[in-house]
Amino acid sequence: GRSSLFRTAEGPAPLAANAPTGDFPGRLSYNLLKLFAYGTYGDYVDEHANAPGTLYPAEPLPEAAIHKLRQLTVLSVVDAHASDRGRSVPYDVLMAAMRGSFATVRQLEAFLVNECMYAGLVTGQLDQERRCLDVASCVHRDLAPDGKTLASLEERLARWLKKTQGVFNTLATNEVQLKTAQTQAASHAARQASAVQQARNAARSLASSGVDDYEGVAHLLGTGAGLGRPKRGRGGVPKHSTG
Repeated sequence: GRSSLFRTAEGPAPLAANAPTGDFPGRLSYNLLKLFAYGTYGDYVDEHANAPGTLYPAEPLPEAAIHKLRQLTVLSVVDAHASDRGRSVPYDVLMAAMRGSFATVRQLEAFLVNECMYAGLVTGQLDQERRCLDVASCVHRDLAPDGKTLASLEERLARWLKKTQGVFNTLATNEVQLKTAQTQAASHAARQASAVQQARNAARSLASSGVDDYEGVAHLLGTGAGLGRPKRGRGGVPKHSTG
């Protein structure tokens, strides 16, 4: 098959929902197709070790097919583990799923980077200190046509919808609070501007009336700058400039 094909739904002959069951011509090949659609490397290893030829053809798979099955297994592990337990998949879980394919963690990391990330199957990063794969996104495999798989997907979508609705509600609440704060700030600024204008008008009125404590009042109001104290003549009568 094509090396870039990772879902049977993308191929020329996707698996039918009303697929035949029981013993029929081509059963082993059909089961092998289902293995690459829904199964894992562990499924193949168990069958080939315990009862070769029972589910799948007895001949060992070529290395290219084994390689593809390992890539698909990573997708299954990431999808199952990360969706239920967060965005991190421990190396131990991946190593167990690979059934001895890699002797060291370094080999596993090389496979994840070169054969999964560079291939566009998984987006994320390796955390060597925590010994896990932090997943941002991954390609999803075909859904097995059984009630359990669809029910699990439905449950996960319901959780996602609930979480998303919670985020929307929080954003809506924050928006209302922000608008309220902006309205209050604008109202406060308007009152402050009105008070300052009233203070300036009062200061000018005091300046023109010749009240002796004008400077003290203007200082308290913070509006005395530039107004100046009126000059006074005899008897305290203000002196007006004649130009």
